[in-house]
Amino acid sequence: THAIELMTKFSRLRESVRTLLSLPTAATIVDVISAAEKLVKWGTAYKSMLPAIEALKPFLGEKAVGLLVERAGNDPQAVLGLTNSLRDGLEDFNTLQAIDDVVDGLSDLEAKIFRHTRKKGLRVDWRRHVEDAMVHGWLAEVELESRDLRRVSTGEANELRDRFREELKRRRELNQKRLALALDQRANSIRFEPSRAVDGRSNAEKPWKDLKHQVNKQRRLWTLRKLIRELRWPLLEIMPCWLVSPETLSAAFPLEEGLFDLAIFDEASQLAVQYGVPASHRAKRVVIAGDEQQLRPFDLFSSVDAGDDEEQDAVDEEPDRAATEAESILTLAKARFPEEMLNCHYRSRYEELIEFSNQGFYQGRLLTVPPVDALSAVPIEWRKVDGIWEKRRNTKEALAVGNLLFEILKESGDTKSIGVITFNTTQQSEVLDQIDRRKGEDPEFNALISWAQNPENGNKDSALFVKNIENVQGDERDIIIFSIGYAPDPTGRVYSRFGTLNKEGGDNRLNVAVSRAKQKIYVLSSVEPEQLSVSTSQNRGPRLLKNYLEYARAVSARVPEQAKAILRGVNPAMDVAGPKLGSFDSPLEEEVFEELKRRNFTVRPQIGVSGYRIDLGVVDPDDPSRYLLGIECDGATYHSAKCVRERDAYRQRFLETRGWTIHRIWSRNWWQNRAEEIKKVLDAISQKRSNRPN
Repeated sequence: THAIELMTKFSRLRESVRTLLSLPTAATIVDVISAAEKLVKWGTAYKSMLPAIEALKPFLGEKAVGLLVERAGNDPQAVLGLTNSLRDGLEDFNTLQAIDDVVDGLSDLEAKIFRHTRKKGLRVDWRRHVEDAMVHGWLAEVELESRDLRRVSTGEANELRDRFREELKRRRELNQKRLALALDQRANSIRFEPSRAVDGRSNAEKPWKDLKHQVNKQRRLWTLRKLIRELRWPLLEIMPCWLVSPETLSAAFPLEEGLFDLAIFDEASQLAVQYGVPASHRAKRVVIAGDEQQLRPFDLFSSVDAGDDEEQDAVDEEPDRAATEAESILTLAKARFPEEMLNCHYRSRYEELIEFSNQGFYQGRLLTVPPVDALSAVPIEWRKVDGIWEKRRNTKEALAVGNLLFEILKESGDTKSIGVITFNTTQQSEVLDQIDRRKGEDPEFNALISWAQNPENGNKDSALFVKNIENVQGDERDIIIFSIGYAPDPTGRVYSRFGTLNKEGGDNRLNVAVSRAKQKIYVLSSVEPEQLSVSTSQNRGPRLLKNYLEYARAVSARVPEQAKAILRGVNPAMDVAGPKLGSFDSPLEEEVFEELKRRNFTVRPQIGVSGYRIDLGVVDPDDPSRYLLGIECDGATYHSAKCVRERDAYRQRFLETRGWTIHRIWSRNWWQNRAEEIKKVLDAISQKRSNRPN
């Protein structure tokens, strides 16, 4: 206010003086009197300026006030604007006065820091700059005391990680060679053990010769049971590892406790207890691998009934009841032994192929990673068919399956393996009949199908199959085609009959079916999901089928938010754990994101839908359908790993199998030298672009 008053008055006085000094030579007495009166007013006004000048001096200093007065004479309007700004900035005078009091009370060191921040122009967020300086100073002191901590700044940590991964790879290769050498030495040393007693015989040469004779015979061959019974040694010495079914094991090997060091049961959810227990008795240790969310044991001709004996002691009965009530060896094992979940999913290239199973059956615990081309891919394709459900089959849909097979095989040849899954056996038969009919009518179709059914590589695991939902567990193909089958009948009515899906365990059948694809799923359906009435279904299977059809349609239409909403309906806890898609896991990620964004790169945070999200993905400027580079920071995801191998080796290898090139930014290096770290990122991007295949 004083400054504005001063400038206003000074400007007027200046004008008065100019008027006085510019009096003409022939001025009249009236002009002189008038000028004199103005001069008196000028002097009076000057006196009134003195309080304003004195009031400004404590805040601006005498020199600053003098400069202000001087500038006012040259350009009063400019200084008037300056003083208006000064007035606006002094509205909270008490706060500024309090700041001055604090500054006056600072110690020498604190005052030095304050002057430094003002000198460097760090008036905005100066506290963060001071804290950063303190942290950097502390870090420098700590690193001087520890060589291990200096490894990050010197780049040695990256070299150690690379060497660690190489050594793990080399160790696996050496273990394979060591095992092969050990087995070879073991086989060659058997015949030279003269002191070994076999069934009362001291000469080890004879059973060795007998075994050699039996395996070279052309006729009158011994059965496996007899061969093992008569020549168990040296047979088990030469072949210590056997791959057999539990039934074959029980039939061929003697019921001897600890016959094997280790027994591993795979697909244990389908193994009934009565078949698994005899096999486990023959082993010193047991590993039981399986998935309760997949198919259960099925035996048409037997049932297990524990019965009730009220006179039997309840405590004595409990172990037997647990064994007889368990529907598989897996459920029995889970009740007795420690459990470990294998949560890394390797089969499906795209997360959309497995995410429905992940959320619907595994509470989102499966770890998946999107590939670099996830931006443009449509992993699930919905195709509507105008079919009719008649005699438990849909002929038009079966024809559509044949047309789709022809389309895929013409485009991909033998580079893609294909499987067709139906939801009942009659539709399976209808699809096979339509394929056979078209093979007889179309030579090109016949050649392509024959090629797919009998691959040149001889690998039956990649041959074309047509199966119903009951018997696809264990199968996997690049492309899976679903023939849903259900459709309006000739009168237009859609019946709520879902076959085995509506039985207990029907949801497990659906889980198996929708998780068979490695690269793509085609859903051929003659009904929209809304046409299926599942409200009266006793079990979960039909409801999940409707949810899956809604999900497949949303993914096919590329409406990710709708697909996520459907998944949240299946698993309400979907978004509870971890950062949400599009958010940041740490402040470091956000700062890297902003730096790249300022350089006109398109960057997407937290790529993926599971615990193996990639912190930042840089979209390829030359091909917006794919990512060029993945950036990982040492944030929450990095530090949450249980061990070094998972954090620095297995995770990296998993990402690389999906086509990712990963660039790591250490937070310590970022805070210390942001410009250098950004340069490294830009160099990595430039290198990827220059190495692009032509």
